[in-house]
Amino acid sequence: MYSRILVALDGQPFSSRALHDAVEIALLADAAITAVSVVEHYVSMSDVVAGIQEEKTFRSLARENASLVLSDAQEYFTRFGARGSTVLEDAFGEPVADVIVRLAVRLDAELIAMGTHGRAGIGRLLLGSVAESVLRQTKVPLLLVKSFRDVPAQP
Repeated sequence: MYSRILVALDGQPFSSRALHDAVEIALLADAAITAVSVVEHYVSMSDVVAGIQEEKTFRSLARENASLVLSDAQEYFTRFGARGSTVLEDAFGEPVADVIVRLAVRLDAELIAMGTHGRAGIGRLLLGSVAESVLRQTKVPLLLVKSFRDVPAQP
């Protein structure tokens, strides 16, 4: 089975469900699980001075959000007795999917779990899909979770 699982989290309900499913697998397989959150950076092209300030503010908020997501994941690990750790990674302009794939290699992950919105058509074309990009790039098995169910109280 799997001994090292990476779960990518972004604070969305789909990623919370992926965390739940990854913890469930980790408990069954006695695997270690690493929750990762990747901070994206957006560059504003409107006003150079205002753009720099906007970027600093956004980066700070994005890091704060990622830290909260990872703190929640660590609490989830503790609550259910999973061997878990967290990693916050900055993308610095690199596509999030590339960062996730690189982290999976660095952490020697045997499974990647992540949520997906499951958009189709123009929505996927305009917004892209991190999950789809990870799927195309990785050689690691990938568990994609698309669910509208609430995360259960226990795995």
